[in-house]
Amino acid sequence: YRIAEHQKEPEIAKDMRREDVFLVASHREAQSHKFYAELAGMHPKGNTKEMLLKIANEELKHKEKMEYLYANTAFPQTAGG
Repeated sequence: YRIAEHQKEPEIAKDMRREDVFLVASHREAQSHKFYAELAGMHPKGNTKEMLLKIANEELKHKEKMEYLYANTAFPQTAGG
């Protein structure tokens, strides 16, 4: 989806809309992905690097899920298609 790359992260507030919660979560998952990918880049080949890359990829999957939820909440399907 790449929504987080094109939408500003909303401020966290008590009365946030559901889609904004998903957008914040998407940004946080993107930051986590970057964190683990950068850590992996600091390690030589081996178990540690592989584990960090696996975690980075999991964070990317979480981001995609949050963006899916954002898209379906912010732009719900109508009865007409």
